[in-house]
Amino acid sequence: MRRTLPVVVLGALTLGACGGGGGGSLSVVTSEVSTTTGAPATTEAPTTTEAPTTTEAESTTTEAPTTTTEAEAPATTKAAETEPTDGGDPPAIPPGEVAALVRSIDGDTITVDRVEIFTGAEALEAFKEDTGRELEGAEFYVRDTEATTENMPLAKQAKFNVIKLSSCCDPTEVDRATFATFLDGSNEDLFDPSPPFRLKTAYGQVVEATQVYVS
Repeated sequence: MRRTLPVVVLGALTLGACGGGGGGSLSVVTSEVSTTTGAPATTEAPTTTEAPTTTEAESTTTEAPTTTTEAEAPATTKAAETEPTDGGDPPAIPPGEVAALVRSIDGDTITVDRVEIFTGAEALEAFKEDTGRELEGAEFYVRDTEATTENMPLAKQAKFNVIKLSSCCDPTEVDRATFATFLDGSNEDLFDPSPPFRLKTAYGQVVEATQVYVS
């Protein structure tokens, strides 16, 4: 550090000769002495920052996903049972209802002639279409254009419902033997000599025959 010391004044007095004409003069010389104190302190070099600590690499190994177990196949649904009630062969005719004239029964066979039954406005239209005439009386018409017969399997436990003259006009259930007498005309309680029937079929057999009321 540079420091300035106090000024030292050196005086030189010059006197003129005694008895000289002029007065004496005083000259003052000023000198500034600079004293340098020891060399300035050296600034310490900046401390070197230590390199950042290296972070250990994160584990990047991912475990393999667990294999999903395949879903079990759904249980196979059993086919609907379509066996006839009395055993026997697979269905020969579709289930439903058939309109027909019943000609006869023989053991496990019923002989029928399929027809179409019309009522109301449909009866009027069908009759005029087939005959060219107007239908008179009740609006009921049975169309039998082919008049062919066919044999159909008859269930052992089949039911037979007929309309009796004595109890007209709701169908009454009768046994197989009585039903046969209504078909051959030997029963005096017969309401209609050749009535149409609605045949109910199931499992390829006729399971019920119900007479249709025709007024």
